[in-house]
Amino acid sequence: MERKKDETSKVVVEAEFNGQKLVMETGVLAKSATIAIKATLGGTTVLVTVVSAPGAPDKDFFPLRVDYEERFYAGGLIGGSRFTRREGRPTDQASVSARLMDHAIRPLFPKDFMDETQIITTVMSVDGKNCPVLLGFLAASTALLASGLPFKGPLVPLRIQKINGEYSYGLFSHDHSSDVDFVVTYLDEGKKVQAMEAESNIIPEEEIVSAIKKGAEVTKVLFDLQKEFSKKVGNSVREYVRSWLNKDAIVEVSELSLSTIENMYEKGFVFEGAEWRQGLLELEKELAEKFDGKYSAMQITTLVSEVQKNHIRKLVLNGKRIDGRKNDEIRQLESEVGVISRVHGSALFSRGLTQSLTITTLASGAQKQLIQNMDSEEEKRYMHHYNFPPYSTGEVRGLKGPGRREIGHGMLAEKALIPVLPKEEDFGYAMRLVSEILSSNGS
Repeated sequence: MERKKDETSKVVVEAEFNGQKLVMETGVLAKSATIAIKATLGGTTVLVTVVSAPGAPDKDFFPLRVDYEERFYAGGLIGGSRFTRREGRPTDQASVSARLMDHAIRPLFPKDFMDETQIITTVMSVDGKNCPVLLGFLAASTALLASGLPFKGPLVPLRIQKINGEYSYGLFSHDHSSDVDFVVTYLDEGKKVQAMEAESNIIPEEEIVSAIKKGAEVTKVLFDLQKEFSKKVGNSVREYVRSWLNKDAIVEVSELSLSTIENMYEKGFVFEGAEWRQGLLELEKELAEKFDGKYSAMQITTLVSEVQKNHIRKLVLNGKRIDGRKNDEIRQLESEVGVISRVHGSALFSRGLTQSLTITTLASGAQKQLIQNMDSEEEKRYMHHYNFPPYSTGEVRGLKGPGRREIGHGMLAEKALIPVLPKEEDFGYAMRLVSEILSSNGS
């Protein structure tokens, strides 16, 4: 591994990975950011920026924003429509790519860290061979590690593919001819798997486990690169103001509330049923009086929720379930077809109190979706969309169109069903499925 430091503020780290030069560079671009890294692998280049600033101390969630920005110029295209020759809202794939990074990164910050933090990956160039998403993910982990933020990384994302019976491991782009396409995010020098997303035909489980273990061996050079880069940058972990939602506060409230929650469970109150909710309301009222002036009503509710979560986790680890089910007992399953008249197909599936109503629409092949990528266009004949309205959880909130969660869940359904769909030459229709989640309760 070759390391160079050209000037005081500029740091460049290079490594050889799968026969290509991988370069991470900081100190030249986007100097107003907390840290910015230009990462290059082959002909693919991304710019990753991290900006973090103290947030509002009363927040009860980590305000982390992860964005993935595609640019048509990266593939040598003007792109856009005839009337708007520029990028529009993020594509579904861009949204899912940002979600992929967010899921792995977010848990690696302390629970009491609430500083406003944003990670933006901008694709500068693509060569069609190396995946800008994985390169951006790797650069984001490197940037966080070197930024001085309390990030418990590094992480290494790796694509695992099986083509013609052979497995390959790297940061390359997805090959649609592969029988297996896994993106595995490794932690702790490859000893742990932090996250995993997959698109696969039916493959023996033992084979998949073996491939994941083999992938961990490939990650060493990428873990080493990140640690060397962070060492060259030389930032120490900065101090931050702890949020009110911290371990000490949870322990303090737990001492006065855990026995009540345990008592409701022992009495057989249905979890989240009327008696359970009433018990929590009375408990929160008592705690609000005891902690008057220290915690607000909203904070009491959040802290009680954390105590309840810890209680449920303890039950599970001891072989019990909050709703009384045994470890090998699933919720009641029900299904029904032909629920909606006149549509091409419909089915209602229920798992406990969770309900999904899915409607199918068929059309000619001319109705396939045209997707404009950074360097090409492709058609999509099967589209699965997922809607999660507020009434499904008994909440009131504005309707703003599909978010990342809805987009991601729809694409997960697509990945699961594509291997069992009829071939296009046998079934030439375009297919759109819409899943309306009517009720959601823990599944």
